[in-house]
Amino acid sequence: RYPPPRCRIGTRADITAKDIFIWAREPDPSTTKIVWLHGPPNTAKTAIAQTVSEVCHAEGRLAGSFFFDQHRCGGDDGRYLFSTLAYQIAMNVPGMREPINLAMAHDPTLPTKSIAVQLQSLIIQPFQQLPLTSTTSSKTPMVVVIDGLDQCWGQETRRDILLLIADLASSVRQIPLRFLITSQSGPDICEVFQNYTLACMTRNIVID
Repeated sequence: RYPPPRCRIGTRADITAKDIFIWAREPDPSTTKIVWLHGPPNTAKTAIAQTVSEVCHAEGRLAGSFFFDQHRCGGDDGRYLFSTLAYQIAMNVPGMREPINLAMAHDPTLPTKSIAVQLQSLIIQPFQQLPLTSTTSSKTPMVVVIDGLDQCWGQETRRDILLLIADLASSVRQIPLRFLITSQSGPDICEVFQNYTLACMTRNIVID
């Protein structure tokens, strides 16, 4: 969207964004891996996501971002999520460009595969190829921002995206990523976030 929405100083959205900045900057690796910001329409969720993305990018903390938008051609297609994030991770996370490029060279059709295959081949496996010291250092994990999940087409796709992120966040060898996910409080998304694995690693922020 142009111009992109941003938080106005002193508003509740601005205060919420600052709270999320604290989470993003927390160096403790046991910090909650996922923040779910949710609420009814027109409650500045996208403005918060945009502001967090911009600040994290300026601080070198942004791994990648994806803004679902059902009014943009292809903007509601969850099949593009992980391949888009992988491209950004290759650009933004030190050491990740080479293993992601190698994965694509080995199988150029990966962006057309299932989202589970894309996540495994383009994000998880490349992270696992980094030296152990690179992924277990004291450096604060980087942030992935996913905005407007409710605008992703298909209830099953939305569920699969969340469960795949839960699998990544709970992997035995910790992947140094944290996720900010925003959405409306739709019943299907709420139900998935009540999943035990997701519930244990998610901080809920309700904005209305």
